[in-house]
Amino acid sequence: MALMIVLPIFLFIASFVSAQIDPELPNHCPKEKDAISPCTCRPDYDGSCFIKCYAVNIDALRKLAQYPNLCDGKIDFSLQHSRVKAIPLALWKVLLTSKTVDVSIMYSKVDYLVAPEEGTLPALNTSGSAIIKIVHSKDISRWQWSQLKSYNPRFSLTLVIDDTPVNELTTDFADIAGGNVRKVSIDIADLQSLPEGIFSKFSNSYSISVQNNHLADISRSMFPRPAPKLRFLSLNGNDLTYLPEDLFSDMPGLEIVYLLENELTTLPENIFMSVNSRRLRLIELTRNPWECDCDLRKATFNATSFVDLGYCATPGEMVGNKVQDLSTILNC
Repeated sequence: MALMIVLPIFLFIASFVSAQIDPELPNHCPKEKDAISPCTCRPDYDGSCFIKCYAVNIDALRKLAQYPNLCDGKIDFSLQHSRVKAIPLALWKVLLTSKTVDVSIMYSKVDYLVAPEEGTLPALNTSGSAIIKIVHSKDISRWQWSQLKSYNPRFSLTLVIDDTPVNELTTDFADIAGGNVRKVSIDIADLQSLPEGIFSKFSNSYSISVQNNHLADISRSMFPRPAPKLRFLSLNGNDLTYLPEDLFSDMPGLEIVYLLENELTTLPENIFMSVNSRRLRLIELTRNPWECDCDLRKATFNATSFVDLGYCATPGEMVGNKVQDLSTILNC
């Protein structure tokens, strides 16, 4: 009986799945056997190729760079579990002149963006979307971000650094892709501080995230002014003890802000007065050690319903009270 029930379900799922797979799926992978070995290639549903280089050396990457018209210019490239001094300059030229490109470096050790002896990347253009991700990898503190200054992705760049030590970013980070960065995420990167103006040229960015680092301070000048397209800002899990009064100013499209799990005890009196976005949905400030006194009461008096501040941490008699209730609890 069970088999009679399961079999029709299996046949239905199999027929549904087979209906979703295009038998004419374009395959732009190299046709020659071992043409890019030890790297492998398979076609993807969007017409691109997924090229995986697993536990390879620099020679394998140089070999890949020599293949003509790789994947007809639609490349999803993944370097995994490898140790190389750098991505060869010749391979960067192939990747960053594609129609679309998605570069991911995972569980790898890549000391330099380009090896110093190879020179400088020239001006390169991607006619479609571009994504560069470095995740779960070893220290990239020596990456020379100025190498990407003349890179021009037509539809902007998404840059993700996650669970990969950076320790420190220099000011040349602001010049990546001439500032044409749509999304930047630098999370769990052991950042201690950020230089002034680090994201100031990213005026097309809709999302900036610097979560779970060790930032002790932040300034408005680190971000674009104005920031017309910025919708999402996350600074969770840092060591921030203070927020500038104008942090949210000139961000007319801001929707969501995360500032959870920092070391904030109070706020500037007029910080929420600087918010000028009509699209705002949430400013999340919970799990901070708030000192609930008259100064914090003044700062939160003008907090909108979109602000979530959590609970008082001190003084003892205020512990457990909602910060947003201070206007009714304290007589200041």
